[in-house]
Amino acid sequence: AYQNSLNGNLDAFVGKFNTNGDILWATYYGGNGRDAGFGIAVNTSEKVFLLGWTTSDSGIATKGEYQTSLIGENVFLAQFNNNGERNWASYYGGASEDGLGGIAIDNKGNIFITGGTESGSYIATNGAFQTSKSGGYYDAFIARFEQVDYDAGISAILNQNTNSCQDTQSISIIVQLHNFGTNELDSV
Repeated sequence: AYQNSLNGNLDAFVGKFNTNGDILWATYYGGNGRDAGFGIAVNTSEKVFLLGWTTSDSGIATKGEYQTSLIGENVFLAQFNNNGERNWASYYGGASEDGLGGIAIDNKGNIFITGGTESGSYIATNGAFQTSKSGGYYDAFIARFEQVDYDAGISAILNQNTNSCQDTQSISIIVQLHNFGTNELDSV
């Protein structure tokens, strides 16, 4: 497993069990602050994606990913291989509190995360549906991470009071595309 003991005073955890209920692997996931897991998804390659919330400024993000520094109380997205080793991880969020999210993976391997934010910056991109916070306590957000290079592909704040993401094969999601990376984006 990636992390065998508790760091900080609260860590997220993730584990894998076989069909008989026997544990195959389990790991803590956290840094020097408070970390909690909110959602989990598995892609067709059996890679495990953990979505959570953190106040840790170390031990979360890996070098070269989308957001490598904690800005406020941020969301994190981490990918683990089939043996419980971390492949990569990124923070996502602004200077205030971000969290309470859901996660889904579409049939192209794109990773969608959603949640709520108090942050007025670092969430939405130019040209998004709503590019600034509406003034309420929390606004919802949705972001897409591309499986190919792990760059964030889109980001938008939605003015709806929601904190979950459903299976993207059974619902329609309307989002504004914005390319952060080197790959071209296609329709969602």
